[in-house]
Amino acid sequence: YQNWINHLVTRGNIVVYPRYQQSWLPPGFLHFYSNAIKAVKNALNELEQGDHVTPELDHFAIVGHSMGGGITCDMAALAESEGLPIPKAIMPIHAAIWRTNLSLIPGSTLMIVIYGEDDPLIKEGVEKQIFYGADKIPLENKDFVTQVTDTYGYPGLRGDHSAPLTPTIPLAGFGKTDAMDYFSTWKLFDALTDYAFYGINREYCFGNTSEQRFMGFWSDGTPVKELKVTDSP
Repeated sequence: YQNWINHLVTRGNIVVYPRYQQSWLPPGFLHFYSNAIKAVKNALNELEQGDHVTPELDHFAIVGHSMGGGITCDMAALAESEGLPIPKAIMPIHAAIWRTNLSLIPGSTLMIVIYGEDDPLIKEGVEKQIFYGADKIPLENKDFVTQVTDTYGYPGLRGDHSAPLTPTIPLAGFGKTDAMDYFSTWKLFDALTDYAFYGINREYCFGNTSEQRFMGFWSDGTPVKELKVTDSP
């Protein structure tokens, strides 16, 4: 995710990237969410000391992909009880396992759930459970977004599990930085935090608008297939 992290930082954000995973074997994965919560709390404590940039704790958002998407939900649900800032916005992407009651996610939190139509690992029904499980969030403050595969041009854009990955050196099967990032995950999270923190750019993150769905153009001017957006998946 390095290129995405670089993008977030250049927009003036502090990015905390917790190391929550040492082993996939039990009981390791059972502690992923608690490891992430502990790491973020440690990071915030560190940032509030010394010569670090001081974090604005009322401008707190969480985004995560795959296992990190499930952890995003866990952190949002447990923020108050664990002493984390209440997230103004969350964006779970192709989310895997979560371990908490999603009904604990505060109704004040804005949420976009992202699903990839060609993701072989995460099924649409799993993502719908997150969307509806966060039942305190009103429908006008959450959307279900599907990334759509478009192979009209080359290289094609694919709504698969690797779509959010942005390594500095692209590797086959491990993602690349392309329009699926610029017009999908990056645009949506930028707009979501803009709206959550400053009340601007709602049309780029909510409402099934043309701005939200837009994915750019191929080199011959053909529009890229748009994102699919709904609040009733």
